[in-house]
Amino acid sequence: MFIPTLLLSATTLAYAPPAMSAPPAAIAPVSSIDHADEIRAAGKDVAKLLALAEAYETKDDVDAARAAYARVLELDEGNAAARRGLGHKLDDGQWFETYAALSAHRREVAKRMLAEHGKVRFGDEWVLLEVVPYRRMGFVELDGAWLHPAEVEARATAAERTGAGWQQQDGVWVHPDEFDKWRAGLWKVGEEWVDKDVANTYHADLDQMWEIESESKRFVALTTCERDTAAWIPWWADKTYPDLVRIFGIKPEGQLRLVCVRDIPQYNAFSGGDPATGRNPGEGNGWSSVHYAFLADALFDNTATPARWLGSGACYYDATDPALAPYGQHAVRHAAGQSYVEAIDPSWDFLSQVVSGNTAFQSPAFWAEKRIPLWLRYGACSYVERYFEDDSADIQNPWWARDWAFQNLAALSDFETLFAFAIDANEPASSGALIHQAGLLVSFMLDGKCKPVTDAHQAFKSALRSGEGLEDAIEDLETALRRNE
Repeated sequence: MFIPTLLLSATTLAYAPPAMSAPPAAIAPVSSIDHADEIRAAGKDVAKLLALAEAYETKDDVDAARAAYARVLELDEGNAAARRGLGHKLDDGQWFETYAALSAHRREVAKRMLAEHGKVRFGDEWVLLEVVPYRRMGFVELDGAWLHPAEVEARATAAERTGAGWQQQDGVWVHPDEFDKWRAGLWKVGEEWVDKDVANTYHADLDQMWEIESESKRFVALTTCERDTAAWIPWWADKTYPDLVRIFGIKPEGQLRLVCVRDIPQYNAFSGGDPATGRNPGEGNGWSSVHYAFLADALFDNTATPARWLGSGACYYDATDPALAPYGQHAVRHAAGQSYVEAIDPSWDFLSQVVSGNTAFQSPAFWAEKRIPLWLRYGACSYVERYFEDDSADIQNPWWARDWAFQNLAALSDFETLFAFAIDANEPASSGALIHQAGLLVSFMLDGKCKPVTDAHQAFKSALRSGEGLEDAIEDLETALRRNE
């Protein structure tokens, strides 16, 4: 079939669109009665006006709805439905027409509440600033103390069982009907009574440690050491307490917890975690590697509800190794010091952010919250570790530990280095030396009988107790030490 073709020249032919009529004008919606007329017709009947506003909203007639709500407010200035309809915000019994006005009001109220009452907003409440971290963590106030719900429950259980004649064998509750097994020298493990060897094997596991209170009940030691060895741990911890009170002038509330494991492999597993068993690291900065004791700053019980921070001093005591066994006492003493200082200088604000899920644990943020400088914290721990006076009745030289410490001092760093206290897990030798030397500073502060230093130390303790002027007091103490080098 023949199909004709048409050849068009671009120079001779141009395309012209066909002529069209003008587009129709936009058609506006027409209502039988103007909304202004309807609003006027409702008069002063608030119920009718609100019904009109709701009807306009149903039709997406925003302007008409706002006009109806505005008329309601002319008649009833506090009408909540009309206020909400206009997008106003209610706060502290006042309505605000814009977010900017609401924010300005809240800032002013918050400033006044903090200045006049020491309170801040927490949810829908005003609470004291210092209790916010506890509330954030779900703690409960009991007899003036803020406690994790598990601790509240434990106290209630203790009161009930003590009243019924129960007693504790290393943290395990024993009913009076079972006292005969206890008297026979057996140990309760779960629901069974076993001999000491079996109990030692059971408690050698990091998840099943012995729990032994000190005689004063100031400390509770969690340990995997054999029971006869473990008995020394809370005893040594107790010995640090008077000196720590001398250093800081404050006694911590509640019982202090410390962890002592049986050897270096367990120490590494506890501090660094164990991927094979799913154990999380006990610390976030690696400082366990520079000494035989440290603060387990990253230790949480995530099985508790809410999650519970269990940070405490930790160490190892290998009684089976003749070369390491003599250091057990010193490691325990240092760990006890870490638990003590943490109790009087906690990081609850940051920890509450972690527990509430607002942030992940970060060791620098944990340590940044501290009021007591690192040199003084570690110096105190070092003092009770190796510069203490031994008050044992049969001791011939009560300063034997300090003499040993002096013999091991190779040199003293300059004061700026000591006060900066840049402890580094990658520099264990120099960091360990810093800890040792910080103990010497505290030893001089406590026992050197240098009046300017003694006076500055007393001022520091007063500031720590009152919470006022602490930074200045620390600076004055450091200055006094410098001047009496």
